[in-house]
Amino acid sequence: RGQILVLTYPLVGNYGVPSAEVLDALGLPEFFESSGLHINALVVANYSEDHSHWASTGSLGEWLAAHNIPGICGVDTRAITKIIRETGAVLGRVSVANTPAVEFTDPNTENLVAQVSTNEVKVYGAGQSPSIICFDCGVKYNIIRYFVTEQKVQVTVVPFDYDLAKNPNKIKYDGIFMSNGPGD
Repeated sequence: RGQILVLTYPLVGNYGVPSAEVLDALGLPEFFESSGLHINALVVANYSEDHSHWASTGSLGEWLAAHNIPGICGVDTRAITKIIRETGAVLGRVSVANTPAVEFTDPNTENLVAQVSTNEVKVYGAGQSPSIICFDCGVKYNIIRYFVTEQKVQVTVVPFDYDLAKNPNKIKYDGIFMSNGPGD
């Protein structure tokens, strides 16, 4: 969340983007890892406007535009990656000529976890045992899928700030899982 994603893969966009409407057996979007797009911009070396994949329902450019995410191509992304490797994460911005410059913002000064965490309690694999509480700090859907389908665990996803001491939803659990989250 709040970061510019720089891809070093030589060609991006040729697969297009699948539909977010296709759901798996758990009711999660089958082809996505989260509920939304969590980048502020995308930078690639080469972009293909022509996409071809059996699951594709649109182009990467259309998808980014629909989410108001700027993208730029024709950039030496390997040079950017070398800089990041040597100096660590750096602030940056993507801007368009003849438009007002966007102010630099440091995503590490914001509560990024609050921005990506769920606002509601949701149960997956109801009735399975053991039962765990997953504190959603930006949990990827494949983690939920793995616990429920492979490990046969009931997963109760709660907001990152769920008060477990008070446990207002009276959730019964055998274990606690803290998910990964955004940022550095």
